[in-house]
Amino acid sequence: MPQPSEFRITQEHRATADNLTRFYGDILAQRRERRPYSPEQEGRQERERVRLIGEEIAGRTPLQDVTAQVDAFAEDLRFAEEVGGPIPMANVEEVGPVPILIGAQWIDAPDPWFFGRRGYDFWLRSIAKRAWPAESGFTFETAGIAHEGFLRGLRGFLVQRVAGFEYWQRNRVEQSDEEGGTSRVFNGGGGKAPFGPPPGGTPPTGSSANHGGLVVTLSCTNHYLRAQASTALSIQWHQFGAPTTPVTGILQPGLWLFAADGGVFGTTRVVDPVPARIPPTLTPCATPYF
Repeated sequence: MPQPSEFRITQEHRATADNLTRFYGDILAQRRERRPYSPEQEGRQERERVRLIGEEIAGRTPLQDVTAQVDAFAEDLRFAEEVGGPIPMANVEEVGPVPILIGAQWIDAPDPWFFGRRGYDFWLRSIAKRAWPAESGFTFETAGIAHEGFLRGLRGFLVQRVAGFEYWQRNRVEQSDEEGGTSRVFNGGGGKAPFGPPPGGTPPTGSSANHGGLVVTLSCTNHYLRAQASTALSIQWHQFGAPTTPVTGILQPGLWLFAADGGVFGTTRVVDPVPARIPPTLTPCATPYF
């Protein structure tokens, strides 16, 4: 396979990210002022509308995950303001404070007026510690400061996403040229191109997957771990792949954090606090941490 396209960030990418940040900033401010959607269908329709507008601004760059995180963070802000509580923020290296999403866990939140502030703070701290056990630690900020921090991180993430999607498009074309006009765009299913991997199985690192995804291979020190990934926009872990090491998964362009549990760590999550810029990094290494 030839070397993938050169990754570059241009002023046009930065300008697009600025426009998107203003757009999502306005959406976030509106979300903070409104009650949750009712019925749920209304919420799905509104999120889809926001996603489509954002992707139009960004030249069809996929933004479904960004839209979802903006919406989830707005819900966290609204709940925190209602109870007068803080927002937990992870200290991510090279990025700064990043909100730790609480989401559905708010259902279990102890009422600070009934259980007292100490019980509420203990509950919030236990959630933050499970999500972000890194030595860099976490802080608790007011909703206003957390809002400002989220928007700062959003701009940097969107620069990477917009530039990375352009890289993905060039890379996909080059894969097609290599195959004599048959595109190798993988979706994890069987069969031949244009949508399935080759008969050999795992697609090569750096290949383009569907929906703007890139095939990424993570290396670490320990074997038989479950690798997890989260954007550096907000902390919300999802499965990346298993078992290590190495382990291959698919991620859309952006600033990504990696963690792991299982194996020698059991149920304890171990985190690499340094985000990987994907692309140009397609083979991140977490050996100093797990």
